[in-house]
Amino acid sequence: MADASPRTLYIRRDVLNAADIGAWAKGQGFETVQEGLHVTVIHTRTLIDWIKVGEDYWGENGKMTIAEGGPRLMERFGDAIVLQFASSRLTWRHEDIKRMGAETDYPEYQPHVTITWKLPEGMDLSKVEPYRGEIELGPEVFEEVNDDWKAVVTEK
Repeated sequence: MADASPRTLYIRRDVLNAADIGAWAKGQGFETVQEGLHVTVIHTRTLIDWIKVGEDYWGENGKMTIAEGGPRLMERFGDAIVLQFASSRLTWRHEDIKRMGAETDYPEYQPHVTITWKLPEGMDLSKVEPYRGEIELGPEVFEEVNDDWKAVVTEK
């Protein structure tokens, strides 16, 4: 039996309570919110055997909840406006995949949800109250890296 063919790897967890986060964002003054809110677990162009990466099972149906509270910040990552939060489980999973040989474009992993790519004119992110509720995440989704991913990003 041979190993699986190595491929690039993008793993994400979709945000299941995106409507709650979208309502919070609009209430904070964001004009649009990215559709398909998610948390990236890893994005690597390194060819890797997905089967060896294995599954990350956190509770029933692979879902995961980031508890309300804890450190939360609104930051700008390049053009993206993100909600940062702490999650040792997501960080561990990311680092575990890197230990298998995956290389990433960023030296440090910071769990976050990209809220929008359109910062309203004059908005001071330091004055935005971060979303503090639970973040419900779906199971891991494995895909090959799409370097043209920005072309399909939509906001509403």
